[in-house]
Amino acid sequence: MGEYAIKARWDARSYSSYWPQDIYSVNQHFGSANDLKNLSSALHDRDMFLMIDVVVDHMVTTLPLNATASSFEAPQNISATDITPFADMDDFHPLCFIMDYNNQIEVEQCWLGDATPPYADVDTENPNVVGTLNSWIQDVVSNFSVDGLRPSTVKFVSPQFWQDFTREAGVLTIGEVMSNDTNYTSSYTHVMDAVLDYPTWYALVPAF
Repeated sequence: MGEYAIKARWDARSYSSYWPQDIYSVNQHFGSANDLKNLSSALHDRDMFLMIDVVVDHMVTTLPLNATASSFEAPQNISATDITPFADMDDFHPLCFIMDYNNQIEVEQCWLGDATPPYADVDTENPNVVGTLNSWIQDVVSNFSVDGLRPSTVKFVSPQFWQDFTREAGVLTIGEVMSNDTNYTSSYTHVMDAVLDYPTWYALVPAF
């Protein structure tokens, strides 16, 4: 149920929970903010908990990408985006697509996807961006009475960001670190409560 809303006002053509465009809105394909509040209340009335999936690593724009200029083709302002609240290219890491997934700096600071669509990589080292995201998650937890978070694409964001973000959230966090390396995956338990056990998943799947 967590993906019901929070990752927000997507491209109207998409039901994807991983194409956020406006972190302050909900995905109208699945309901309204009041619907999510009602769901939270109904769960708590039944002694159940609400855990939501959150994405902070990247956002998606409907604007065409000018890869040469490292900008989107925004009307009248080449540094602008149609992403809320990060309306300027300075809020994102410089354009470079991830080519080497064994290079952690590249994983954290380059972009997922390709030119169609590009996943604009949020600059989670930028103090202003960090402050915005930390305030946002506090509001999300409070407004929707959230009991836990399942952060997505954890390995694509620096551990220092997660340490502060999870502290500000103040609820249980279980992160998605998609890797078959136990030591690599477990290192993220220093900055959040737990991670999904992908190393075991990778080992079990071939057996079936």
